[in-house]
Amino acid sequence: MDMENLRDRVRAEVIAALQALENSAAVSPPSNTPNAATAPTQPPIPVSETAILFTGSQPPSADFMKELSNLAAAGRSFALLLSHTYAQFHDPAATLKLLPAGTRLISPENEVDFAALCAHFTAVIAPHFSTNTTAKIALGIADSAPTRLVASCLAADKPIFVGTDIAALSRDLADQLAAAPPPVLRTAEDHLRKLQQIGIQFIDTASLARIVQAHFTPVVNETPARLARTRPTQKREFVTAEDVWRVASHGGKVLNHARDAIITDQARDQAAMKGIELHPD
Repeated sequence: MDMENLRDRVRAEVIAALQALENSAAVSPPSNTPNAATAPTQPPIPVSETAILFTGSQPPSADFMKELSNLAAAGRSFALLLSHTYAQFHDPAATLKLLPAGTRLISPENEVDFAALCAHFTAVIAPHFSTNTTAKIALGIADSAPTRLVASCLAADKPIFVGTDIAALSRDLADQLAAAPPPVLRTAEDHLRKLQQIGIQFIDTASLARIVQAHFTPVVNETPARLARTRPTQKREFVTAEDVWRVASHGGKVLNHARDAIITDQARDQAAMKGIELHPD
């Protein structure tokens, strides 16, 4: 074999070896790339969760946290969403440690994310809404994480529970806006009422877990036989906090009602707070 033939043969073998090496590298992953067996697995997201929403600078009360623990003991899992203001005043990681074990911290970015979350969430729970968040929701403004979450979940017909009753929130507003002109306080109270009208439920803190659980418990209807045995009774008038608020909003000082009317506790609280006399006819 002459020298020229030998060089050609060596050249062909080297080229073949390089091509084989390149093909091998294209098929096999680099040694530092984890394969299916070694790649870390992400914890599965629960099938359904209850969203917890914290807004404003005021932290939730100890009673509210206790109600969350009761719901967790009943089998509920949670995901936490913080407003920008809340995250500025309270460390998100520290807040998460105070909540039931397994609670996830979420931070959706766009409208699609919120719609997907609301399809996943069973309900939204908040200890209260800040005055700013309340006003935005009442006016249909959705330009923040809390307002987008509420708007999406209302559109999806998901229940939203606030763990403070309307009367207590009205008293808090009166304290916060004590130095403000009366129309400002009246507008803030109107916003609260608007939230109630669009379906947001305001609940006494101590009753939160019970009412949330009851919402998801099937109601057993009475049988037709039981209904047939029920004797008709004369309808009695109910006096509610809404009635008191309506009188106050028009500058009235007296709310007349039937002598046998049923006056709710919230109506009595509102009347005492606003100086409205409940007068039986």
